[in-house]
Amino acid sequence: METTDSSKEYSHQKLKIDDLSESIQLKASEINQLEQSVLSKRQRVEEIIKRLSTADKDMAKGTLSTDEYLALKKEFYDKESTLKALIDAVTVQKSARDLLINDRSLAQSILSQLRILVSNEISEQKINEIAEKAPGEILSLAHALLAAKHTADNGHDIYKDIGVLLCSKVFGGDKFKANLPIIYEAKNKIDQLITESA
Repeated sequence: METTDSSKEYSHQKLKIDDLSESIQLKASEINQLEQSVLSKRQRVEEIIKRLSTADKDMAKGTLSTDEYLALKKEFYDKESTLKALIDAVTVQKSARDLLINDRSLAQSILSQLRILVSNEISEQKINEIAEKAPGEILSLAHALLAAKHTADNGHDIYKDIGVLLCSKVFGGDKFKANLPIIYEAKNKIDQLITESA
């Protein structure tokens, strides 16, 4: 198969989608790690708040010194500040992930359009190859089909008749129902042809 600009762009878009999918996976992993850190920091902040809420009683009992109290306050402010920054980081990372998902959706849409374009190019190329290899046979088939009709419709259905007969021979089945490939198989075959030509 001849490599066209469309098939090169198709291959480029497939690689772009793969790269974006990988970036989305990495971003999801980063978000998960950040969310785990948020949980951990939030637990510690809640423990400190609980401990500080009884600081006056603990100091009266002698179970909490001024130095320990000051250390708890310092840790509280540090952890609370870190917690807020982590929560902000989660929000920003989720936004970044959403941008990547949008980029991937756009690339998938472009890929879909390119698949149609490349499929049409391949169809045209294959039809040309078949026509170059067997023009006489196709013409003889057309004459035979027209002669068999016994009508003067000037062959308006001849293209359809040739297509039905050829497809039933190639794909099996009868002239009313050929065993055509399903869309998933067709897309995979086009991907394969493009990859082989690149």
